[in-house]
Amino acid sequence: MSDELAIHLESGLKGCKTENNEIRYEFLMNNHDKRIVGTAAVLVLLDFRDGEWYVLLTVRSKKLRRHPGEVCFPGGMREVEDVTCVRTALREAYEEIGLPSSSVRVIGALRPCMSRHMVILYPVVGILTEKFTPFCSEEVDKVFYTPLKSFLEAKHHTSFYYQETFQIHNFMLEEDVFGLTAFVSIMIAMAVLDRYPEFEMDIVKDKSQPARFVVEEISKKAARISEELLPHEVEDAQRLENNKL
Repeated sequence: MSDELAIHLESGLKGCKTENNEIRYEFLMNNHDKRIVGTAAVLVLLDFRDGEWYVLLTVRSKKLRRHPGEVCFPGGMREVEDVTCVRTALREAYEEIGLPSSSVRVIGALRPCMSRHMVILYPVVGILTEKFTPFCSEEVDKVFYTPLKSFLEAKHHTSFYYQETFQIHNFMLEEDVFGLTAFVSIMIAMAVLDRYPEFEMDIVKDKSQPARFVVEEISKKAARISEELLPHEVEDAQRLENNKL
């Protein structure tokens, strides 16, 4: 992969880097709700081949307690020794699919999002620099690549609104990709391909600027919405559970 391609990607994600080019949890993290149960990071691994960008995705094992059988990026919860979200993402990618960290050029990261389980998730973006053969650990049922442009195409896309407030995206590809993974994929596709989606996104109001320049602001807006919405969802669930006792 040429340095020119890497520089192009970095320009779309430059707002998420520190001055010394390290991506630390405390740099990206705002004053989140105290009910946050933990932090996690995923690796959005891009591969450029045959003149096109692809992104690596996994299908989680159906035996897992959280998100069984769902499509996601390789990643997991932060451990004590993980100073940066990059460390978490690379470590988890190696454990889950055997990806050596030496085969990844880290480009940047999106602003963190909150999952429905009240976990702050940091999407770290990297480019595959050396071919590798992935394997499936006990946490993974399948590893596959899909064209990045698929996440901007209307023919694959559907959506619905959660509590009439938050737009949830779904893509019918080799495997169904939805929720936070779908949203992150859209953001990465906009940054890399410098194109807006063919479908409507309620969070995208102004298309006068190049698409890659608005990704940072869109990510911030989405993070704010999720922070406002999800704590109330958790409270409602807890209230219903208490009423059953």
